[in-house]
Amino acid sequence: MAVNVLKTVNTRDAKRNFTKLNRTVSEKGDMTIITRRGKPVTALISMDKLKKLIGEKKFKELLYEFYTVSALENEIRDVFNGKEKILSGKEVKKELGW
Repeated sequence: MAVNVLKTVNTRDAKRNFTKLNRTVSEKGDMTIITRRGKPVTALISMDKLKKLIGEKKFKELLYEFYTVSALENEIRDVFNGKEKILSGKEVKKELGW
């Protein structure tokens, strides 16, 4: 039986060793608390462990919210960067055939 480990690392070391930390968390199920000036600020936890902690339903809701917000942020960014055109109400009605 594998024993999960809770590690604590400061932000500087976390940046320097992120790939290794990420691999350890995802493959072994260990958790890492990232600290700033000795205070915990972030938790690095595998998706499997998160699902077990919060339950299947909440996990699915969380992922849905994450992907929905991410998609919306990308669309807003595209509008501000001129990649997408903002349509007037009249243009929307025309495109929808109203």
